[in-house]
Amino acid sequence: MGWTDGFGLINSGIDTGKALVASIKKLTGAVDQEMRNDLNLKIGDLIDTMQRMRDEFALLRDRFADLERENAQLREFEIDRENYVLEAIGPHSTAYVRKTAGASNEAHPHLCAHCFDRKEKSILQFEKHDARTDVLKCHACGSTVHISADRGPSVLSAPGRPRAIW
Repeated sequence: MGWTDGFGLINSGIDTGKALVASIKKLTGAVDQEMRNDLNLKIGDLIDTMQRMRDEFALLRDRFADLERENAQLREFEIDRENYVLEAIGPHSTAYVRKTAGASNEAHPHLCAHCFDRKEKSILQFEKHDARTDVLKCHACGSTVHISADRGPSVLSAPGRPRAIW
C-alpha cells in the first residue's frame, strides 16, 4: 500500500460517513428523532476522527520523506568516508585528509576529526602562526589543531660594516 492509497482509504471513509449522514436525514417513520440524533453524533465523531487521521497521516508521510533524505545523506557520507584517512598532521594533532591526491593544483583541506566522527565535514581554517606550527581552527565545534609549518632555515642578517674607500 502506497502513501496515496492511505489517503484514498481515509478520504473514502470520510465520504462514506458523510453519505451516512445524508441517508439518516432522509429516514422517516420507524426511526425516532432521538435515534437519528444519536446516529448523527456518532457519525460526526467518526468523520472528525478520520479527518484527524488524515492530518496525522500527512505528518507521518512528511516525516518519512525527511528520514529518507537524511538516510540518503548518511549513506552518501559513509561511501565518501572511504576516501579519507585520519592522519597525524602536527604535534598531538590529527585531522582527516583525502587518501587520493587528485590534480596537483587541487586543494586538499584538512577536515576536523571531531566533526568528521559526528558525520559532518568541517574544513579546518587557518587561525594563526605559532613557532614552527600553524594553528588551524574548526569553526563548527571550536577545536584547534597544530600543523607542522617548517618554513626552512631562518636567515638572519646583521648590519654590514661600512666599506672603506681606498
